[in-house]
Amino acid sequence: MRLSHWKFIVIGTSMTLSCKTASLKQNNRADNLDKEKINQSSNPVTISVDDVQIVDTFAPELDNLPALEDPSFIAPTDPKDEEGGFNLADTSEPQEKATTTIYVAGTSVGDHSACGASSIPNTYKDVNDFLNKKPTAAGLTSNYWYNNRSVNSRLFASASDNVADSYTKSRRRGVDASTIHYHSSHGYQNDSSRVFTTWMGSNSPSCTISSNQMSIGNSSGGNLRYLFLSTCFSLKLGNGSGASITSANKEIVKTWATANAGTRCVFGFSTVSLDVSYGAPFWTEWNKAGMSNSMAWLNAVAKASPGKVGVVTCAGPNSTEATNRLNEQYFYTGWVNDAYYSWRYNSYTRSATPPPSSSFALTKAADGPIPTTIKIGSDSNLQLTSTTGSAGAKTGMPLSSEPQGKDLAKSPDTISISDDAAIALATQKQRSVDPQGTFVVADVMSIKEGNSQDRAERVVSKVVSLRRSVNGAPILDSNLTKYVSFGGNGQISEETGRLPTVVVQGNKTVDFSADTTKLKDRAKVAILAKAKEKIKSMGLDPAQVILSISSLEMGYRAADANSNGEIPLGFHATIEPTTKENNALKAFGVSVFLQ
Repeated sequence: MRLSHWKFIVIGTSMTLSCKTASLKQNNRADNLDKEKINQSSNPVTISVDDVQIVDTFAPELDNLPALEDPSFIAPTDPKDEEGGFNLADTSEPQEKATTTIYVAGTSVGDHSACGASSIPNTYKDVNDFLNKKPTAAGLTSNYWYNNRSVNSRLFASASDNVADSYTKSRRRGVDASTIHYHSSHGYQNDSSRVFTTWMGSNSPSCTISSNQMSIGNSSGGNLRYLFLSTCFSLKLGNGSGASITSANKEIVKTWATANAGTRCVFGFSTVSLDVSYGAPFWTEWNKAGMSNSMAWLNAVAKASPGKVGVVTCAGPNSTEATNRLNEQYFYTGWVNDAYYSWRYNSYTRSATPPPSSSFALTKAADGPIPTTIKIGSDSNLQLTSTTGSAGAKTGMPLSSEPQGKDLAKSPDTISISDDAAIALATQKQRSVDPQGTFVVADVMSIKEGNSQDRAERVVSKVVSLRRSVNGAPILDSNLTKYVSFGGNGQISEETGRLPTVVVQGNKTVDFSADTTKLKDRAKVAILAKAKEKIKSMGLDPAQVILSISSLEMGYRAADANSNGEIPLGFHATIEPTTKENNALKAFGVSVFLQ
């Protein structure tokens, strides 16, 4: 199950899915970059929450967006590939495999029609970005990439995960044929057995493959050393939220010790994942000098899908080596003994001062009337990033089986600063450079580290996320968020991201000074109605599906802008559906807008 970032737009009786990548035209109005003021329109017309209209659509022209996948972008099917997929290799005569070559392969399943599951269209982009946006410094060679119905369980099953193939770069195919494999699809974990299962694109021989059917990285010919699972619940800790994982050792080992026969690290999720690209943000983070593979993954997850719990686990013959493997900043081909495991994961807390976006306008009054439409200022395309941490990019990758001491990232310090103290410092620093701007704290994200020897955990990273707000209503886009990181000395170590300038459009505002419970309830009704339409479009009976709203935020998303760059105020919900037989379905997003 993966969370979709798509929303419903209903016009009359027709329903279409609309992508977030709407055109955003920059406003020509001059703004004060230093002060980043919010420019209010004159003569505002203020309406009460009881008079607010909740509408299904803001930008009907989004219906005319092109298809998500341009057919010209998809590589042609190789007629000699019996699986019906395509490879990244040329068709020249086979050559001897270079001993220093580090191969990377990918599998993406967006079309699940062969097995009756719901489609998740952005898996294609997810894997494409991982394979094709890797920096030169990574020193990686693309081996193959299978998509949709070319992805079958034989690629992962222990008896067939590394077989001869004349049309791949390494002349081998299967999950164990490359040093790195990136898989993007549906996934779930059985809470009792802790067996992980992911969906294939083909029903032959099976629609799914489970971790207890795999044997990855084995010493007799297995090549896999790093497995990326861009699926839900691939590394589930405790109840999935990361809030209570006292038995993390038992859970991680129970899921992967049987399958792992020499793989160094597995990257995945304890929670659901979003139907977005994690490949691109991973390489952006990874390419920073001194950035470890594990921290790059967790930072990418935090920025691409705030609130979702990314996890990395690494193995070794002892606790020290397993923990050191979390600090690898390049990729290596050496086989490892998995007697011990270490792990890092994202953990989120939220603060009530200032109010978090998740509860804004639902439990308390706003800072003032909120405009129904805004624009991002014309100067917001400038990089408002100040970095006080390590600068620069990585240099060439050392091609070897094991890292030398200098090839490991510095082991992170233990972070002891409290959330409240971190929030106070982050907001103080922002106000020093942005005295007239308004912003809210979105969340506080900590990265925790533990191991299977003593199960003790420590905090190795803490980041406060700030969002620009308009009278308390935040801009929700992660690429318009400021991230303030803290070091072991309790001081700010790095600032990245940006807070945009905002221009209010029109003269209509909503007065949230009254109780907003009724508005919240009305929004839920509209959202659930849209969710039922989605369930129908999946060919399912809504009466047989239980719909749960797992998150509900009110604010602005630049991704919802119409062709004029106007961004509506709206409620944005994540829906997690399950059948009455308790089978999880694909989760998805629904938005409604306020007028």
